Amino acid sequence: YRLGQWAESIRIFEDFQNKWQDDQFTPAAVLGIGKSYEQSGDFEHARQAYERFIEKYPDNWITPDAYDGLTRTLEHLGETASAREKYQDMMARFPNTMWAERARIRLSKISSSGKTLAEPEALPELFEPGGKYE
Repeated sequence: YRLGQWAESIRIFEDFQNKWQDDQFTPAAVLGIGKSYEQSGDFEHARQAYERFIEKYPDNWITPDAYDGLTRTLEHLGETASAREKYQDMMARFPNTMWAERARIRLSKISSSGKTLAEPEALPELFEPGGKYE
């Protein structure tokens, strides 16, 4: 993942997910699949991975990150109305958090024409020592 080898990253995360379905780190692997697809520009597969994460782990501590990724992919897919709805969901589900503030800011940046696109995060700190998932 850190080397930008998205296809290999996806393969490794999927292998981990399939082998260790009930492991404490499996949610992070599922999130990593979404982030890898997003980084590669495959927004439809990223969307599917983020939606799968949210469905399977609705109360996990990294669920807000999956919502954030899903909203970005919805913007890239041109589904601005759905992105707006998810941003509003984020603010309601995670009030008084950095995720709610991020959603508020991003929601305000979506133009009325729906042409504003979110940028994929540049190599988020997934699994980085001292990073947000350690």
